[in-house]
Amino acid sequence: MPEVTALKVGKQLDVPQPKHAPFFKLPRNECMITVSGGGKTNAHIQTLTQPWGFAGLFDKYIVMSPNAFTDPNYKVLADYIERTTGQKKKDCFFTEWNPQVLLDTMKEMRKVNAYVRKNRKALGATRLYSCHITIDDWADRSEVSKSPNSPLIKLWTQGRHSQCSCTCLTQKFRLLHSAIRINNNSLWIGRVTSSLEAKALAEEFGAAAGSEKNFLHMLKLSTDPDFGFLFIVFGLKIRFFNSYRSEFKVSDDINGRSQRASQKSGEPQYREALEGDP
Repeated sequence: MPEVTALKVGKQLDVPQPKHAPFFKLPRNECMITVSGGGKTNAHIQTLTQPWGFAGLFDKYIVMSPNAFTDPNYKVLADYIERTTGQKKKDCFFTEWNPQVLLDTMKEMRKVNAYVRKNRKALGATRLYSCHITIDDWADRSEVSKSPNSPLIKLWTQGRHSQCSCTCLTQKFRLLHSAIRINNNSLWIGRVTSSLEAKALAEEFGAAAGSEKNFLHMLKLSTDPDFGFLFIVFGLKIRFFNSYRSEFKVSDDINGRSQRASQKSGEPQYREALEGDP
């Protein structure tokens, strides 16, 4: 019988890639969901700046948040960005919703990387340029997260072709347009206090977890500790992680009925490297 396998396209230029699981292929789209004060900004900034995450992988950053100049957590990110890329806070942090910045950034990254690909040999290029865009606290505005014409949707559906990785921080997954929800490569879920929100998430991802009950069990185990979260990675197979430390595995009994999810620890050096983070 015929078999579908990966296409052989030869060696291609790529953006720098993370070295540690559970962080996989860049560029990627991610949503982070939890209640206000649930630790998503802290976890996001640590993920961007720490060696076990994405430190050193991006050449440019854009941060769009009403709290960009008032949240002390963002000062940590601003200092890191200036130290590693030379970008000044005033040039890459935006407190007002500015869709043109998103469109211009995607256009710039496409143009730069098209030039690199075309002149690869002359430049001696070994990689493409990579950008990270943070969208924080804008999902409650329907013109931002729900309108089919929103640049945020364009960012999620086309940004990866410009080598732009994107993270949207929000309190509710259901606030986001379906085009954003289905184009995620990973999903970070912190503590959820609304039973309706938990049920909506279980309905969305319960099948991949074996059952809605399994999903809710994993969510509770992951979010009970302070700063704990459930981390979901999408691909040919959906994988569930307890924070960044261990992976959940769903086992089947002999009759094929899905049983409660169990945890499988990561590699020892990985587990130790993340001890206490985030």
